[in-house]
Order: sequence, then C-alpha cells, then structure tokens
Amino acid sequence: MIKTFNYKVLFLVMLISWTSLILFETWIEIKEFRDHMLFTANENAIAFSEKDISIRKWAASHGGVYVPVTEKTPPNPNLAFVPNRDLQGCDSHGNCEQLTLMNPAYITREIYESFSSDMATAHITSLKPIRPENGPDQWERQALEKLENGADRVKEIVEHNGKPYFHYMIPLVAERPCLKCHAKQGYKEGDIRGGLHITFAMDSILSDFVSHRNHILTVQFLVWLAGLAMLALVYQAMKSACTQKEKAKKEIEQREHFLRSLINAIPDPVCYKDAEGRWLEANKKNLELFELGGVDYHGKKDSELAELTDPAYRECMVGCELSDRATIESGETSRFDEILTRPDGSCRIFDVIKVPISNSSGNNGILVVARDITSRKQLEAQLQQSQKMEAVGVLAGGVAHDLNNIIQTIMGAAGLATMKLETSHPAFRYVNQIDESCERAAAIIRQLLIFSRRHEFTPEPLDINSITGDLINMLKRLIGEDINVCTDFASDIPTIMADRGSLEQVVMNLVVNARDAMPDGGTITIRTENYTATPEDLQRHPKIKEGNYCSLIVSDTGTGISDDIINKIFDPFFTTKGVGKGTG
Repeated sequence: MIKTFNYKVLFLVMLISWTSLILFETWIEIKEFRDHMLFTANENAIAFSEKDISIRKWAASHGGVYVPVTEKTPPNPNLAFVPNRDLQGCDSHGNCEQLTLMNPAYITREIYESFSSDMATAHITSLKPIRPENGPDQWERQALEKLENGADRVKEIVEHNGKPYFHYMIPLVAERPCLKCHAKQGYKEGDIRGGLHITFAMDSILSDFVSHRNHILTVQFLVWLAGLAMLALVYQAMKSACTQKEKAKKEIEQREHFLRSLINAIPDPVCYKDAEGRWLEANKKNLELFELGGVDYHGKKDSELAELTDPAYRECMVGCELSDRATIESGETSRFDEILTRPDGSCRIFDVIKVPISNSSGNNGILVVARDITSRKQLEAQLQQSQKMEAVGVLAGGVAHDLNNIIQTIMGAAGLATMKLETSHPAFRYVNQIDESCERAAAIIRQLLIFSRRHEFTPEPLDINSITGDLINMLKRLIGEDINVCTDFASDIPTIMADRGSLEQVVMNLVVNARDAMPDGGTITIRTENYTATPEDLQRHPKIKEGNYCSLIVSDTGTGISDDIINKIFDPFFTTKGVGKGTG
C-alpha cells in the first residue's frame, strides 16, 4: 500500500522556510542600514579628525599664538624654554599689555570648548602626557594601547548617561615642529606620541536608524503576512487535492479488495498472464491447486513456478505454458480437457478455457479458467455404462425369455423320459445329464432375467449371516478340499431387506471365481461388518442414500485382478476365463 502524502508536514516546512526567508532578508536589510549608519558616523569622525589635524598643523607651523596674560591664560611653564615666550605688546595709542605664547594643542582645545556640548569634541591624549589635561580616560587608554600595537584607528559606540556616543581615535605621529616640545620626552620624528580622540553624539543617526529599521520590519511583516495568506491558500488547495487523492485511492483499494474477494470466491482456478506467459494474478483456488500458497508468483512463468512446487505438477505446468503460447499466437479462445496428476497419485480432470485478452494500451495477455470435471466425467462414464447395461439387458432379457421357453420344454421332456425309464436303462444316465444341464441353463437364464429386470425381485427381511452360513457346506463341496473357507461374521449385523435368490447367487459366483483364481489351493474368507456410507461413496454411487449398511466381503489368496481390467469386471458376460472354463 502506498503511503499517504502528508500535506500538513509539507505546509509546516513551507511556513518555516518562508518565515526563515523573511527573517533573513530583514536581517540583511537592517544590517546593511546599520553598516551604512556606522559608515556615516565613521565618515563624520574622519571629517572632524581631518579638520582638527589641519588646525593643529597650522598652529604648529606658526609656533602658536600670543594672547593676553590672564587668570585663565597664564604663561605656560612648559614653554619656558621657548625664546620670547612673553612679550610686551602696545597699540598705536600707547596702551601696552603683557602677552604670552599659547601652544597649538591649547588653541585647538579652546576652539572645541567654544562649541556646544552636542557637537563633536576632540581631545589630544597620550600615555605620557605633558599636561594633566592630556591624560587619557579608561577608553582612551585602551585605544592608545591598540594604536601602539599597530592599529591604524580605533572606533566604537559607547553609551554615556543613557545616550550613545561615537568614539574615534587616530594616532598622532611626532613631526619636526612637534619635537620642539616633545623631544625631551624621548620621541623621535615618526613615533606615535599620542592620539586624537573625536567624540560626538549618535542621537540623530540612531533615530534615523530606528525609524528605518521599524519601516523595514513593518514592510517585511506585511510581506510575511501576504506570503502566509498565499501559503494558506496553497495549503487548502493541497488539502483538497490530497483529500480527493486519498478518497480516490481508498475507492481504488476498496474496489481492488472487492475484485480480489470476488475472484477468490470463484470456486474454479483462475489465472491471468501477460503475453510472455508470466503470472500476474491468480485466485486462491488456483494457488491451492498447484500448492503455491507461500510463493511469490508475480512475473514468473509456469516452467519457473514448476521448480517451486511439487515435481508432480511439472509436466502439467510446462504443457500449460506451451498451450498459452499457442492460444496467444492464434488470438482465438481455446478449450480442452486437461488431466492433472496430483502428488498422491490421484488424477483430476479439468475443463480448461483460455481466452486471449488485449487491453487499451495494446498489451496482450491471456485469461485461464479451469473447472474440475472429474465427478462429471465419472457420472458420464456411469451413464454410458448404465446405457450399455440397459441395452445389453434388453437384449439379454429377450434372449433369456425365449431360451427359458425352450429349456422348460427340454426339462419337461427329460422329466417324462426319466419317469418312463428304469434306472438300470442305459439311456437313463444320459437323460439325467440332460435334466441337470437344463437346471444349470435355467440358473443362467434366471441370472439373465435378473440382469434384465424381468425376474421378479422379491425383497424380504434376511439375516445375512444365517444365509451365508447355510451356503458354506454346499460351497465346500463345490470348491474342493484343497481350498479352505473361513468366515468372520460380525455379531451385531442387523436384518436387511434383499432378494434371497439374488444374494445366494452373488455369494456363489464370488466363491466360484475365487476358486478358479486359486488352482493350487488357498483360502477364501467371507466377512460381514457394519458400514456407514461416506460422501465419497455417495459420489461414486449416486443411487445409494446416506446411512448405515451391511457389508459382505469375499476375499481370496488367488492371483487377483490386473489394473487394466478392474473397471470391466461388472460388464455383462465379461470374463478372463478361456472357452469352457466358466462365465466369470
């Protein structure tokens, strides 16, 4: 049986696949926009750093800027070694003011401090700062260590006070103008003396990112819902199609089961084969006939199946294969009787019909149907035998009737002659022989009349043991002293209804024939027993009825009867004896 398609599992797989595809695409779009956001922040940081570096290079190239000395801008002690650090400046009106040199880093810091706190800020820091203001915080320290280990820049989004900030640091390389202040720290031209840390808020950028992300999620969710609706429609269509398919398959299975039950219910062997003689279908009766119940017969020829069953079937199955081929080649229905010899030696006769079949696809095959007609053949044989016996009986009756009249005349004349002759008369012995011969002829005529049913058959209650016992003494004188007669009578034999003369004649004929079969002597056994008729008996002898019977059995130790004549022993006037040796 074909396994039913599980459309529910397929729908679940499709749903998971669709959802995974939407999630992946959503993740890709969000990632791309996030990368774009980071790229924008990185570009802003690069712009800020480049602007800062430009300012610092300009300041460094000019050696700084002189500013008035105030509390906020006192003379820088770190620039004490610079000549003309402090100057007296006077205007055109003669107003003079004390001036001091401000270094580039301080100038840049002052510029950034004048900006709003929401704008970008820059901070020069170093692991070896000259001024405390240039000392690194925790993030700057880690970034400076990464720069000294070879990183070209360090960037990261860090949250401060609940707000995200973009941190960006590039290395500051010692140049010739820088060595005026940093040479005493041991730096040489080209050494990394610190880093420029750019920081700015990410609020606006993240706001755009969140807005765009929500837009992506909304669109993708709507697409997912649309796909889900399509999947639902597909699911319903699949469910309907699968339901129809399962219904159709169930109907096919039920029809196949019905046809299988129908073909198995046929009492005759049925088999369907293809054009090559390979078995395709066979009913239970056919498999039982050839003892193929546990054999996989599909696709095998008769000759192949003959190797898988009892050798007794080989000849029949090979013959079937040849007749199949002849029927297919002729294209016409064939019918014939087939004799099948079974493993127990018994033979069954089958009426075989072979019908060539051509289906719509052009593939030819053959349908073989066989019917056991053994019983019918036996009945036909019995009918023919009965008809033959009836014909012979009619003839025998007519002849016996005429002979009986002649014999009665001869017997009357012989009786009258015997009465007129003395026993010492030479002709008395011949006349007496004529009378005895007539008696024997009369007995034969009575048999003929019984056979032709012209003898008056008078059934009466009889004790078969008693009648047979009364015949024993006469039979012993008849058969001679070299043959022993034994009896084995059952004590519970019931009274039977039979014609006494017919019964005695049967026993006498059987004993006489037994005697003739034992020319050198032997033993004749006469036995009676109770017997119950079986269904097989009723089949062989349709005229009897089911019930209890008395069985009379006469057996001898003689030569027996050969198989080729056993079926002829009940034919009228049939005998194996030579001329003058009896009628058999």
